Amino acid sequence: MTILLKSKARGCRVHQELMDEALKQLQARNAFCFEDVLELHNYGAVKDSIRWDYIREFIEEDTGQTLVPLAATYFRRHSMAQEVANPGKFVSGAGGNKEAAGYVWFSKETSHLVRHYMMGRHNQIEGAQQAYSVSRNKVIQKLGAEAAPPALELFPALSLEKQAPAA
Repeated sequence: MTILLKSKARGCRVHQELMDEALKQLQARNAFCFEDVLELHNYGAVKDSIRWDYIREFIEEDTGQTLVPLAATYFRRHSMAQEVANPGKFVSGAGGNKEAAGYVWFSKETSHLVRHYMMGRHNQIEGAQQAYSVSRNKVIQKLGAEAAPPALELFPALSLEKQAPAA
């Protein structure tokens, strides 16, 4: 099995065409679906060889936008009310077990999806930080403070709630 390096993917004609199409779809409707992009360019036969993670990184680097992974359910018919009421049904990653089928970028229309994803990421990091603290405290109890790894605080008092503008 050959592994496609990120540097080689950047110069790959297939990956470049798919990235360009994905960007067009993001600009037109704030999201793109892997299957739709592949079908438009007749690349269905090589779909397992496409490195969507690289395409995501290239788009993020080129645009400065963060892309949020979406589950296949997002690309099926649903109402905006369903999407807003249960964004977890449509977002992939960040603790979910749904495979990504496309990406969305931040806009007013997609803010509920981005917020849900970011909350999931926040919860993952907070959980890891708590687990680290518990392990560190056990080392301190058994071996003493001098043997303990340094204290770690990744996100002190992180809040994703909207802050009122200063008056």
